[in-house]
Amino acid sequence: MIVGLYAPEIAESRGVRDSTVRSQFKSIYAKMCVNRRADLLRLAITVDPPTGRGDR
Repeated sequence: MIVGLYAPEIAESRGVRDSTVRSQFKSIYAKMCVNRRADLLRLAITVDPPTGRGDR
């Protein structure tokens, strides 16, 4: 997703259907409270990554 691949390209590389990838995107969007890929990427670059096992 970050490298700019679209659902069909991701699906092909993973050996799954395009609909599976789209469904997984929708699930991720819902969990992260975003509606679009751009919003998810914006959120991802603004969040500090965990630094160790205690940061779960």
